[in-house]
Amino acid sequence: MTLPVRLAVTGISLALFLAMLLAGGSGWRWDEGVYLFLYGDPRLAAPARFVTELGGWKMLVPAAFLGSAALFAAHRRRDAAILLAMTMGGRLLVWLMKEVVARPRPALEDHLVAVGSASFPSGHGANGLITWLALALLIPRKSRAVAITAALILAFLIGLSRVVLGVHWPSDVIAGWAIGLIWTGGLAAIIRGKSARGPS
Repeated sequence: MTLPVRLAVTGISLALFLAMLLAGGSGWRWDEGVYLFLYGDPRLAAPARFVTELGGWKMLVPAAFLGSAALFAAHRRRDAAILLAMTMGGRLLVWLMKEVVARPRPALEDHLVAVGSASFPSGHGANGLITWLALALLIPRKSRAVAITAALILAFLIGLSRVVLGVHWPSDVIAGWAIGLIWTGGLAAIIRGKSARGPS
């Protein structure tokens, strides 16, 4: 990805994040309309419960540590450290945002899974994108494009599942994706810089 493209993605993601922060939540007609359209559809609710687990900490934290261990075993110690820093640092960033913004969860319908934190941004949306995309960026180059595409599709489905299950406004999820892209873009820049300098 060239520098102009990275800057454009970062700029668009930042604009989306700020728009979702300022406009989203209860009372925004678009948020409520999309939420009610997706919520509880019997064709989507059961698969959503499965998909949403792929963005939870019980899946993401072990995946990050296992990925880091595999990189370390392959003598890619710097990449192992980058992966842990990006995934665990991202989790901390999202937690801090939730504490600061403190947006209430949707209350238009019953939550179909248990939740215990604030709504903005979606932790599943952000952390799912950060972890799966970070892992994809660190696999061998010949398989990287397919892995990145799969990671982005999975992150999209994880975020969508949170609205189907009634635990997030769509704006929470979009903000989660946006901050995930911004944060993980830093990893891409580090990897690109390392590749340009060659092996150390």
